[in-house]
Amino acid sequence: MKTFAFLTRLWRQEMVSPETASSQRMWSRRMLRHLATIFIIGSLLPLIAYAQLTVGHVTGTVTDTSGAVIQGAAVTLTNSGTGISQHTVSTSTGNYAFEQVDPGTYSLHVEANGFSAAVTNGIVVHVQETVTQNYHLDIGNVTTQVTVTETAPLLQAQDASVGQEVDERLVNNLPLVGRDWTTLAHIAPGTTSVNGQAGTTSEAFSSNGVNSVQNDMRLNGIDDNMEFYGGFGTITSEGATSIIPAPDALQEFKLEEGNYSAQFGHSTGSVLDAVIKSGTDTYRGDLWEYLRNTNLNANDWFLNNSNQPRSPYHENQFGGSIGGPVRLPFRKHGLKNTFWFFDAERSNTSAPRPYTETVPTAGMVNSGFQNMSDLIQFNSGSNTDSLGRVFSTGTIMDPATTRNVYCGVPDSVTGLPGPSCGGAAVGTAVGTVRDPFYTGSVIGVTNYTTVPTAMLDQIPSGRIDPNAVKLLSLYPAPTKSGAFLNDWVGARNYNLTINQYDLRIDSNLNDKNIIWGVWDVYDALENQPGILSGFAQGANYGAGTDWSPHWALAGSYTHIFSPTMTNVFRVGGQNAQDSNVPPFGNQTGIPAQFGIQGITGGPGLGGLPNITMTNLVSLGVSGYNPVTHSTPNWEIDEVVTKIHGNHTFNIGYQLTDILAHLRQPTAGSGQLKYTGQFSDITTKTTGYTAMADMLLSPSGSYAPGLGYYEGGPQQVVLSTANFINSQRWYNAAFFQDDWKITPKLTLNLGLRWDKYGATKEMNDHQTNLVGSGAGNGPGGILYVPKSTCSSLPNNFVQLLTKDSISLKCTSDRGLMQMQSLNFAPRLGFAYQIDPSFVVRGGYGITYGSLGNIGAAPYVLGNNYPFVFSVQSLAGSSTVPITYTDGGVPSLENAFQEINISSPANATIEGLQVAGMGINDKYQTPYVESYNLTVEKQLSRRDAVQIAYVGDVGKHLDSRGTYNQPSTFIAPTANQYSYSPFPDLGLKGAWLVTTGVSSYNSMQAVYNRQVSTGLNITANYTYSHCMSDQADISEGLPYRAQFLAGFGTKGDYTTCVDDARHVFHASGSYDLPFGHGREFFSSANHAANEVIGGWNLDYIFSYQSGQPFTVPSAVATSGGFTADADITGDQYANAKSVKHWLNASAFTTPPVYDGSANYDQGFAPLGPKQMQSRGPGFFNIDSSVSKDFAIKGESTYLQFRAEAYNLMNHPQFSNPGSLNYTSPNTFASITSVRNPSRIVQLALKLYY
Repeated sequence: MKTFAFLTRLWRQEMVSPETASSQRMWSRRMLRHLATIFIIGSLLPLIAYAQLTVGHVTGTVTDTSGAVIQGAAVTLTNSGTGISQHTVSTSTGNYAFEQVDPGTYSLHVEANGFSAAVTNGIVVHVQETVTQNYHLDIGNVTTQVTVTETAPLLQAQDASVGQEVDERLVNNLPLVGRDWTTLAHIAPGTTSVNGQAGTTSEAFSSNGVNSVQNDMRLNGIDDNMEFYGGFGTITSEGATSIIPAPDALQEFKLEEGNYSAQFGHSTGSVLDAVIKSGTDTYRGDLWEYLRNTNLNANDWFLNNSNQPRSPYHENQFGGSIGGPVRLPFRKHGLKNTFWFFDAERSNTSAPRPYTETVPTAGMVNSGFQNMSDLIQFNSGSNTDSLGRVFSTGTIMDPATTRNVYCGVPDSVTGLPGPSCGGAAVGTAVGTVRDPFYTGSVIGVTNYTTVPTAMLDQIPSGRIDPNAVKLLSLYPAPTKSGAFLNDWVGARNYNLTINQYDLRIDSNLNDKNIIWGVWDVYDALENQPGILSGFAQGANYGAGTDWSPHWALAGSYTHIFSPTMTNVFRVGGQNAQDSNVPPFGNQTGIPAQFGIQGITGGPGLGGLPNITMTNLVSLGVSGYNPVTHSTPNWEIDEVVTKIHGNHTFNIGYQLTDILAHLRQPTAGSGQLKYTGQFSDITTKTTGYTAMADMLLSPSGSYAPGLGYYEGGPQQVVLSTANFINSQRWYNAAFFQDDWKITPKLTLNLGLRWDKYGATKEMNDHQTNLVGSGAGNGPGGILYVPKSTCSSLPNNFVQLLTKDSISLKCTSDRGLMQMQSLNFAPRLGFAYQIDPSFVVRGGYGITYGSLGNIGAAPYVLGNNYPFVFSVQSLAGSSTVPITYTDGGVPSLENAFQEINISSPANATIEGLQVAGMGINDKYQTPYVESYNLTVEKQLSRRDAVQIAYVGDVGKHLDSRGTYNQPSTFIAPTANQYSYSPFPDLGLKGAWLVTTGVSSYNSMQAVYNRQVSTGLNITANYTYSHCMSDQADISEGLPYRAQFLAGFGTKGDYTTCVDDARHVFHASGSYDLPFGHGREFFSSANHAANEVIGGWNLDYIFSYQSGQPFTVPSAVATSGGFTADADITGDQYANAKSVKHWLNASAFTTPPVYDGSANYDQGFAPLGPKQMQSRGPGFFNIDSSVSKDFAIKGESTYLQFRAEAYNLMNHPQFSNPGSLNYTSPNTFASITSVRNPSRIVQLALKLYY
């Protein structure tokens, strides 16, 4: 009861809304019932789940010299650090096994009557690894003993799993950026960096083609994931992992990449499990301090290229660890076989984040934004309108001149002939045009690229909104002249403080009972300024004050019934909280200073609204802010291992309760989006005139009837900011049989069952809109829990009826039918042909429905009337947003017509309502993985491995949209008229599991153990990944999701994270100088202290370029997006920072003209996405270290110097500015994937 009271107190510390108090009490009662159930199950049926995540295994066969098995041989395994032993006996087949072996170094003693005893020292056991140690005993006296010292095995001969373990030595010696050991996952074969990030500078990685959000992070075997919404996670890990202990706290970790045992589940990606160190029978520990500062580092490439100095950089990481036996003052020998370990670390960082952005030019600012001709002057390329007139890119059109043109009829303004009728009747409207802001006469002019630039883009002062000028004046002055795009380079320093600690207690109560417990804490406080100073901010997500307190605990009880049967019970939990308030988040009245009305604000909702203008860095706060987030989960496992003859059986069950409390409005401070579509050629919006759309917005009150004549926003969004309190349950059970048929052949046979519960809002505050058919209507059903169904206002119910949506009040609180029969077979074999040659292979299915899908808008709790967003979206470039009174939104009044004060009074036209599932059914995502591996030991120290590794993903989570056209329409057509639910917001969030993927690879690995001071691990992967998944972080935007014959399958293409060639190498080298080494071995003491004892550690990474999409420069149809056609060599005379691609190789796909005889199929959508590839990267991180002996071998001082990006080679990101109609700025690169060289110095005292 004390334990439960403690857990309850922890639970009550969560950041939740007051309305969840009763739900918490309900949760406590439900959790008690589940606890009781698990204890009952544990007493009736011993089970196994994640207990083996934190341990390794030792197995083998005992025979005599003739090969006959020896039954009943006594086998003792002793931990060299603690002196604690485990005992077993060989079975009737001569086999023995230790299934619960903590990572560490061991000795193994085998004896049998009538035979000489055998002892093997130095056996290293890694987490999730099986060590095979076979014995051939000689006839003789048992007191006769043969002792050998083992070297680490180079071959894996017990299972078919694919992965890599990283031990304590590598974790502490290899150079780690930010001391984040999870980045070492990147050195494993089959891993690629997430597109836009670089290797060892980021935790996120894709493993064997599976998206990074499906990686399963485990700490001491317990869930360490940010389960529900992704959240911020640890500040250093970009929102994937809850707690990352200091490297000095780790015993080791292992990355399981595929074909693993049935004990693994939860996700379809890799499993990365870390284990905190245990204490030993002597007191040992270390103290450390790591230092970085400005003078040690290289300047950012873009800052340096802009002649800007290095920004201040200061970082200190210091801490210590200690472990040993538990000593009590009233007990002479302390607690027998009880050990403890503790570590603590503090990090203080003040470092720059560099930015390259686009701001208004000096000419624009100095003219009060009347002279916008720099848009033409600093761009290139041209476009043609429906009258055949040619305009330079960046030419601003006067929206007041918008008009139809008619085939066969001269234009009424310019006198130019109308377009050809092409079979249509003379006088048929065939397009729309606008005239430019031009100081001359437009009559008869057909080519505006030849007129003086100074005569164009001159906006009369009387047409300009002064509040828009005031907003645009917030931008900083450009740092680069003679350019429009990417004309500002700067850096802003953030300040970060992290405190973390870990405590572990282990106790072997006796030979049959073992307990341990771990408590981990991570607490971070970050202050990050916006990209821009002052109210401008730059819409930088995560800017402001961010406080992230996280904790985790795990406890385990092991009971050994007999040498062949072990039972383990484990309980654990973790919680990651986050509270982010943007700059000026608590300062009200700021929008009114710029004439913007209708923003009521609230806690954290201060500052300017998010104002987005295509091509410019945004103004104001970012979307999805502020954030108050808490994601606790609790996990219970019951464990048994039974060894019978040649079989090792595991059976298991796991229960996890996953919760999340979230306040994160989509646009709580409001959002305005300007695209330039009202001040550009009507059918060819390039985005360069976005500022003009805001400048020309009518000032003051509405201007009914003006419509598109005065520009305005393309989108207006305003959201409520209430809590969502979610919960889901995860159950799993499995059976695993590792069958050692012969000493050379092992089969791994398993079956796993996973049950993912539907997400429930704890107060039933959620709804689910499921469109009929494939999800896009016409018609559909809105599912609402019975307890809250009456809360829907009548006018909303009437709106649903109007759009043919029926209302269903259901007792199914999850609003979704989840699959229950998720059975996943696992098959594997390992055959040791001879001592130096092993063949392994396997096949398995893994289910995964716990990947992060993000928060709003893809959460059913983010739906009206509980938490909601009202969106007004322009129908097209000639159909502006129109409010119910006929007016159009201006900068000043855009939010006044949107009422979100209460559900009953809310503006319900344009509501964003999320949906999930097809016909309210959810198919569980799964991946089928398979591999065939050949391993060959070349020498005592060298081994190679070649493997084919592949997988196929089915029913993958895909984030699409619904309520959109399902057929081609002209670019200027009104999308609302062709969407199934015209009274709801266009393109509402729609989460389904229809994605598929395919991955195939050749993976080669070379290992060289320490010899002549050299240790190498290298691997090369050649692979290709294909998918149509629209994932939160690494997915594709669907172009025409509901277009018959195309749909999501039309976007099946190269995966976002695909990299054809990946090479990793890491290792260490003891430099051959000084005592005991090849050169200067007889140097005197003083000389040896200078030149001797130096060690080099390194990580080298190479990855070929990853794909990206060049979109069509202009819309080719209404409601759908398109990709640019490729008509030439896209890399000709390119591949530079200024121009990565050749603009002349890209063209716009055919534009759908709306005619009944259009016969070009899907041509308006362009080719497959991901048609281009960006720069690859190669990087070297390196460290040199030297130990200075203080006392014996156990106490010494270590000096370390580490360099990240040693060669200071810029690893460029994929290019931006992908408008090929402006060749001067096309495909320019403005950022790097990793920092410039960082040098870090450290001192570590080991004792």
